Amino acid sequence: MIKDNKEVVPLMGKKTNPSGNPPSNQQEKKPTESTPTKKSANISQGPEQTSARKKLKRYIFRAVSEGNVEELQGLLLELKERSNACTNMTVPDYLMKKFTASDTGKTCLMKALLNINQNTNEIVNMLLSFAEENGILERFINAAYTEEAYKGQTALNIAIERRQYEITQSLIEKGADVNAHAQGIFFNPKHKHEGFYFGETALALAACTNQPDIIQLLMDNTRTNITSQDSRGNNILHALVTVAEDFKTQNDFVIRMYDMILLKSKDRNLETARNKDGLTPLQLAAKTGKLEILKYILSREIRDKPNRSLSRKFTDWAYGPVQSSLYDLTELDTTTDNSVLEIIVYNTNIGNRHEMLTLEPLNSLLRMKWKKFARHMFFMSCCFYFLYNVTLTLVSYHRPNENEAPPYPLALTRGVGWLQLSGQVMVMLGAIFLAIKEVILQDVIKFLVVYIVFLLGFGVALAALIETCQNGSECHSNSSLGPVLMDLFKLTLGLGDLEIQQNSKYPVLFLLLLITYVVLTFVLLLNMLIALMGETVEDISKESEHIWKLQRARTILEFEKFLPKSLRKKFQLGERCKVAENDTRVCLRINEVRWTEWKTHVSFINEDPGPTDPSKVQDNSRTNSKTTLNTFEEMDDLPETSV
Repeated sequence: MIKDNKEVVPLMGKKTNPSGNPPSNQQEKKPTESTPTKKSANISQGPEQTSARKKLKRYIFRAVSEGNVEELQGLLLELKERSNACTNMTVPDYLMKKFTASDTGKTCLMKALLNINQNTNEIVNMLLSFAEENGILERFINAAYTEEAYKGQTALNIAIERRQYEITQSLIEKGADVNAHAQGIFFNPKHKHEGFYFGETALALAACTNQPDIIQLLMDNTRTNITSQDSRGNNILHALVTVAEDFKTQNDFVIRMYDMILLKSKDRNLETARNKDGLTPLQLAAKTGKLEILKYILSREIRDKPNRSLSRKFTDWAYGPVQSSLYDLTELDTTTDNSVLEIIVYNTNIGNRHEMLTLEPLNSLLRMKWKKFARHMFFMSCCFYFLYNVTLTLVSYHRPNENEAPPYPLALTRGVGWLQLSGQVMVMLGAIFLAIKEVILQDVIKFLVVYIVFLLGFGVALAALIETCQNGSECHSNSSLGPVLMDLFKLTLGLGDLEIQQNSKYPVLFLLLLITYVVLTFVLLLNMLIALMGETVEDISKESEHIWKLQRARTILEFEKFLPKSLRKKFQLGERCKVAENDTRVCLRINEVRWTEWKTHVSFINEDPGPTDPSKVQDNSRTNSKTTLNTFEEMDDLPETSV
């Protein structure tokens, strides 16, 4: 109990004795103090009582933050007495008013959890017991922030964020709302690192902060809505994908939490749910460039047969290092809207698109599309462009009337056609085209900016040192800025001479500036340009194949869009795979050889390796799904692989 010498009305309901006089003296004065009328007594004691009531709330908040158990006990007793004496509001409303900060909505329970110390557990239990005894437990435990930054945050969110398992368990047992949404600005930031996005719910917060014990506690609670979506439309799996970063340790725990929640819920709909942008967790990982999470989702293979339907990869058979895997094509191929392939190829906001296209089954799917139809269409396109440009050139060259311009559009497309053809061919040249493009866009442009600064600076200085024309005399060719800049440019290329020095006012200074310019541009800048271009070509050569595959993938998808619907169905890749009862998917078969991984632990679909029907050897798994599948109309006519 904190004493204040200036305070006349006590906090504990008993009068203090600050002067040290005997109690008998005070008792003798009581009749005289009670003599004033009721109105005059209220006038004299009202301000003191108001000040004491305000201090009571402040003392409660200070006691819970400092972990002062004894002081809190006394304050709660006094609060109980005052609530019973209150006449202008009900007891529950009075208690909640004293327990809650009016400006932020923060309760003393939240205050205790925000200031963890050795007595926090006892403080929390005292507050919960007091609230339960006075019939305000549900209101008290589920009170939320009203401040805009942290709006909706409850004591349960704070307990989870502070990693307090026992307190979290107590709050849930006492009836805390496990589905409350924290929708403040801090929990839904517009820009990265301006807050912490975790999906708003308590379960999502536990998952995004790597707390499997609290996840287990929440998922065992029947009141927990695992499929709950936040204001962005994201569920808990979307939230995990969002918080994933490029750090291995961080990605490892995100993958563990993702796997744990999926296995605990045993609900595949969690992974097929779409947010407000129309994206599933898989598509969100592709759109945001989360390479490791995308790799995990694409190749997730669950060994337990009861949970096998949660997999996206199934091992059909294996023999030694050779294994035949079936990859689920759901959301991957272009048969679905906003497919993963289209997101990766056309999303220019991420820099690791070429790395994502090397993941299976995306890599094999693109390779098969290229072999199936894209390479033939590309060859026909090149031939068409070539014939078109030859015809266009002949018509433009051998026009009947040479005095008249060729008719539109020949006049405009005479040179553009060949550029279009060269562009089509250069896309497939790979590293050569990419190196030329990067050198021009990066190194040459930077060199030209610096060179122009040097050229203009020295050009103006040298032009100022050349004598101007006298009246009636012949002007020198270098008396203006234009010829000086041209001569300096020739010197940079090693083609000029020193005639520019003639008719200079100060020959020695002019020569020094000229030599300095030659050293800086011809010796320094040109050699730096050569070195930069060498580094660029070396960097591109390391990833040239991946970058080239990205260009090829874009070409494949453009050709596929050009196909009519009937041909797109005909060229569709994959085969039907019956994963579980009432669960049939289109899968892509990929035969892999892995000498470092022996599949002795995986439950195979087929015990014997290879196709069971010898007549289908040439058209089945050993040829990487060369058998096409009409996923729209001919599903029933195809042999199925059942798990």
